[in-house]
Amino acid sequence: MMIAIFFWWIGLSIVVAVAANTRGRSPIAWFIDAIIFSPLLSGLLLLALPNLANSFAAGRMYLEGELRELEERRRRRAIVARIAAVVVVLMGIVAWMMLA
Repeated sequence: MMIAIFFWWIGLSIVVAVAANTRGRSPIAWFIDAIIFSPLLSGLLLLALPNLANSFAAGRMYLEGELRELEERRRRRAIVARIAAVVVVLMGIVAWMMLA
């Protein structure tokens, strides 16, 4: 049972990191925050804070090439984080099924 809770905790922390990345915040910092405190509390705090993605993009519009590169890196990180979240959730389900 503890293994399943552990995998769900990690999976939800990854979801918080992906949400932080899409809102223009550091996904690594928010992932660590969600691991230490709680994915639910971290997610609610993230939703309460303003979205920085739009303000970052507006400040860098004159550097279109760099902006495209930044968006491409952010998109790739988000895809990798989503795949990792699915893998972790599936591992949690498998662990839960093995314990049941």
